Amino acid sequence: DMVVAQLAILRVGAAYVPLDPAFPAARLRAIIADAQPVLLLTAEDLRPRWAGTEVPQLVPAPAGQPCAASADFPPEPADEPAARAEDPAYLIYTSGSTGKPKGVLVSHRAVVNFLVAMASRPGMGPGDTLVAVTTLGFDIAVLELLLGLHVGARICIASREEAADPVALQACLRDSRATMMQATPATWQMLLDSGWQPPTAFKALVGGETLHPELARAL
Repeated sequence: DMVVAQLAILRVGAAYVPLDPAFPAARLRAIIADAQPVLLLTAEDLRPRWAGTEVPQLVPAPAGQPCAASADFPPEPADEPAARAEDPAYLIYTSGSTGKPKGVLVSHRAVVNFLVAMASRPGMGPGDTLVAVTTLGFDIAVLELLLGLHVGARICIASREEAADPVALQACLRDSRATMMQATPATWQMLLDSGWQPPTAFKALVGGETLHPELARAL
């Protein structure tokens, strides 16, 4: 549902603001207040998380069934808008480690340039399978969820529990026959410490934290 929603928002020319329900409530409220979204796309079991939020909510429904929308849901546009290169694709917020989180608008042009560049180097193709472990609340998830669709590869989305458990993550990598994964050094270290051995020609993308030489050599 998350990937379908992400693509639908981009397709109609709107921009999305990712709200990870696992983030602290104060951070989520601050993001909503600053971004001022016109619609909150959520799931039925997450509705209590947004109590007190005055943004209209929409809950996707199974195919063929009507969506559960709040009474103040905005009307459908008369014409389907088309996104231009410089239009915003998404609004992402910094961690706020140096103060108040700051919103950064990323354009459609930037997303396309990024995906095309990453498809070329380090490279990804139709024969690849990538295990996605990053929450949409972090910028690099755009690579995990959209690059595979761009090149015709396969994406295996790990659950939050799988991403945090080295044994479960090993099983996910093995069962999906993954050829690549993008993760932080902490996640790669967790896997290596649990005895994981990458298959031949496995591609590891590492970022988000300091990569120590010892871990680089081990990988």
